[in-house]
Amino acid sequence: MIMVSQYFNSKRSLATGIVMSGRAAGALVQTRLHLYLNDTLGWRQSLRVFSSLMIICVITGFTYLPLNPKANGLCQFGFFIPYVHLVKHAVQLGIPVHSATNIILFLGLTSMVSRIIFGRICESTGCTSTRPLSLVLVCCTC
Repeated sequence: MIMVSQYFNSKRSLATGIVMSGRAAGALVQTRLHLYLNDTLGWRQSLRVFSSLMIICVITGFTYLPLNPKANGLCQFGFFIPYVHLVKHAVQLGIPVHSATNIILFLGLTSMVSRIIFGRICESTGCTSTRPLSLVLVCCTC
């Protein structure tokens, strides 16, 4: 997301919406993949698979050339906290695990669609000139 804001001057809101929706799409896939791997391989092997995928992401992340070397890499650090605890909280409320993961599925799906839609809305001329409206639209996608 930091790189998108550095590389895009025009259509930055739409590009950011697409990038953020990719993260939501990853949540859709990750939820089902984690359940499948956990059931077939066990939790230790499933975490090894996800660790391998993250190593690939880190390596490909080094291929970006930052235009501004002072980019803040910790700006989205706390974003994944609800994803980590939401399923466990649903299970504690008595919802079965396979049904509780549907919460993350729907959260990711609605987040993916809304980020693209509101990114496109923010690109319209009426929205980019008014900061309060842009702030409201950003809050709607979170």
